[in-house]
Amino acid sequence: MRERFGLVPGYLLAVGTLEPRKDYGVLFRAVRSLRNAPTLVVVGGVGWRCRKILRELNALQAAGLAQHLGRVDDGELAALYRAAGLCINSSLYEGFGLPVVEAMACGCPVVCSWTSSLPEVGGDAARYFRPGDSAHLTRVLEGVLGNPEELQAMRAAGLRRAKLFSFERAADEMLEILREQGRNMRGC
Repeated sequence: MRERFGLVPGYLLAVGTLEPRKDYGVLFRAVRSLRNAPTLVVVGGVGWRCRKILRELNALQAAGLAQHLGRVDDGELAALYRAAGLCINSSLYEGFGLPVVEAMACGCPVVCSWTSSLPEVGGDAARYFRPGDSAHLTRVLEGVLGNPEELQAMRAAGLRRAKLFSFERAADEMLEILREQGRNMRGC
């Protein structure tokens, strides 16, 4: 990460397309409020209605608080998760929340908004803040960033939690549903 992107491990990481539903504004305000904040690294391409997000991100970069990498390949993304001190998902809505599982599977602690599927995905391994509330996010970040034991516990819990999610398990569960439906249809 140092060689490829010039990053010092321990940065804050946000992964997702730059678009309104990801609520990057709340994350940017929280990062500005943190004392001695690690660099925020944003990974993701530009999406719809992203001009304001890009302006705010560019201002953070100019202040030396953030770096936008755009899209990266899967190997680079895994390495970014492994070197991050914390992954933050500030979304207002997620269909599933794949970056939360990816981060946990790479041993990266997660803080995310308490909305849609994110609490179900993160379980007790993640720490949560109220969606759209940058002051609450700041308090949560200060609490975990200032507590190495908490971060280590989150890493361990995240690795355990990530094992619950796999394509193989999803396929097995879908196959069982289809079998059950087949058994029910025979009785019609």
